[in-house]
Amino acid sequence: MARINLDVTEFGFNSKNTAQYALTVLLGFDSVYYNIVDEANQVLVLRSFHFDHNKNFSIDKALDSTLADDSYLKKIFRTKRIIVDTVHYTCVPTKFFDASQKQLYFKNINDIVPQENIFLSENIANTDAVLVYPIERVLYNKINEAFPSAKMLNSITTQAGFLLSQKKLLIGPNSTDRTVCINFRDGYLQIFFFEGNQFVFSNNFKFSAPQDVIYYTLLIYKQFKLNPSTVPLHISGTITEDSDIYKFIYRYIRNVYFLPKPDALKLGNQFTGVPAFFYNDIFCGTLY
Repeated sequence: MARINLDVTEFGFNSKNTAQYALTVLLGFDSVYYNIVDEANQVLVLRSFHFDHNKNFSIDKALDSTLADDSYLKKIFRTKRIIVDTVHYTCVPTKFFDASQKQLYFKNINDIVPQENIFLSENIANTDAVLVYPIERVLYNKINEAFPSAKMLNSITTQAGFLLSQKKLLIGPNSTDRTVCINFRDGYLQIFFFEGNQFVFSNNFKFSAPQDVIYYTLLIYKQFKLNPSTVPLHISGTITEDSDIYKFIYRYIRNVYFLPKPDALKLGNQFTGVPAFFYNDIFCGTLY
C-alpha cells in the first residue's frame, strides 16, 4: 500500500492542460516521485509515494499501485521522462566503452541474473563517460507499457550531468576545485566526486545507521586523498540539519552545505516550507 508523503499543487495548475506540461517520474528504491512543470520550468505539481517493504515488494508493483491511485499520470503530456534508481551501475570512459559488452561489466555480481535484466547505457552529459546499468526486465517492460513515449534515464546520469553543468551550485565560501556530493534516498546514499570540471567517481551504498554514512563518506575522502577540513561536502535528499546523520557528518567534515535549488526551476507559494534539497534528484532529472 502506498503512503502519500508529499502532495503539493500550485493554484495555476490546470489538469485539462497537461499537454502543455512536462512530466518527470522518479522510481526510487522503494518510492515513486513525480513532478509536473510548465514551459517556464514552474513546478506545478510535486507528489511522492512511499511503500512498506515486505518480501513481495518490487518497484514495478509500486509503479502499478501508483498508476492505479493517481489520475494525473495517465494524462497526455508534452514530454515524459522516467528517472530510475538502480543499485548496480558502472561508469566507463567513453573511449573504452563497448556497447556489445554491457552485460560483461556485471558478470561477477551474483544477484544480477542476466536473463531477468536488460542492460542499458547512456552518455553522461558534460563528461567523457558512459553509465552502464542493469534494470529488471519486468520493470523495463512496465515502464514502456505505462509511458510508451517517455525517455528513460538513470538518476546517476542526470545528477552527475546536471551538477557538472551547474558547477556554481557546488561553490561554497571555502570551496576548492574538489567537491563531494551525497544524495540520500530510500536508505541509500549516492556519492559523487567531482574534480574541477571532471566527474571522477560515483557509487551507491546502503545504510541503516549514521555510523554507516560517515564510514562510507570518509572512505571516499580517504580513497581520493581528500582533506575533510578543506574539501566541501554538498548534501541533498531526505536529510535534515537536526538529524543524527547530519550531526555525525558535521563532526568529521568541516564544510557541509545543502544543495540549493537550481536557478532554472521555479517554485511557487505552495512550496513555502518545502525544503527543495529533499527533491534534488528529481529536479536534476527534470532539468537534465
